[in-house]
Amino acid sequence: MSVLLPVAALRVYDSLKQRPGANPRKSDARDASLLADIERRMQELIATYKITSVDERGHTFVYWAEIIHRVNEGVFDDLLDRL
Repeated sequence: MSVLLPVAALRVYDSLKQRPGANPRKSDARDASLLADIERRMQELIATYKITSVDERGHTFVYWAEIIHRVNEGVFDDLLDRL
């Protein structure tokens, strides 16, 4: 399933909340600067061909299966302390 890049960033954020070492969720609020950093990280992964993207009329879509695989590998774990 492909999702828009900003939606994928939200899902990564929520997935990181469930990783070992993450701070427990206290509210449904999300840090906008951290979301932007997650999105930038995914753009870097796209640029280095570590994940695939589809551009449809100026919108970038990524495959969620590839993203969650990277989350489980720990690619985003350096951001856990910012949650």
